[in-house]
Amino acid sequence: MQSNCFAVIFWLVASVSSIFWAVYGWYYEKHLNQKKTDRVYPECLFCLGAAISEFLGSMGGWLVLWIFSKRYMAGAFGNVDIALIVLAIIGISGYSYRLIEVFSNLTKKVKDKYTTTDL
Repeated sequence: MQSNCFAVIFWLVASVSSIFWAVYGWYYEKHLNQKKTDRVYPECLFCLGAAISEFLGSMGGWLVLWIFSKRYMAGAFGNVDIALIVLAIIGISGYSYRLIEVFSNLTKKVKDKYTTTDL
């Protein structure tokens, strides 16, 4: 019974936290849209995509934390669990969406650096 109570509280906190990050992602993208004027699609599509991405990223982080806690309670701890902790922190903290943005900007810079336009 106590385990079921923990599970309910855990997923309730996970859901509320993920909803918070979804709302934050919506407003973050809305703020970005005010700076970028060359977008083809309506602003609401970008905001909705950001909100869904933030929600799923956060819920994924909570799921990884749940898996880690079950493995830890079973007595298994190793290198995989360290990776699980890192993934959980990235997901729960709400930075999964911005990390994707950072990596896409890095790849764009690398592509621009090595792409020649004078042919």
